[in-house]
This record gives sequence, C-alpha cells and structure tokens, in this order.
Amino acid sequence: MPFIELPAFIESIRQDVLEEDGIHSCIYTLRAIAPGHGQLRIGFRDLQSNSITHQKSIQVKVSG
Repeated sequence: MPFIELPAFIESIRQDVLEEDGIHSCIYTLRAIAPGHGQLRIGFRDLQSNSITHQKSIQVKVSG
C-alpha cells in the first residue's frame, strides 16, 4: 500500500489511485498551510507485515 508522511506545515487534500496500476501508484494532492521547510516521505508498505518495502524522502520548502 502506498503511504505518505508529511511535515506539519503541509496537509493532504486527497489521494487518487490510478486504476490501471492498482495499488502500485497514486496521485497525492497536497496543500501548504504555513511557511516551513522539511521533508516528506513517500513509499510502499507490505500489506501483510506493514513493513516498508520502498521509500523516498523529498525536501520541501514553503515560503510565506
């Protein structure tokens, strides 16, 4: 299953799964709610064990 972990200054608006790829891809719509900098983490978890199988960190910066 895909997952996303966001810094406190960004909120998730929606997550859309691409039907042709099943649970292996999705589009995240995010919104900055305050200025800040940090990183968000995206990846995939194993459905049975809940362990992370793949992950990537992305540096983000929101200016006021």
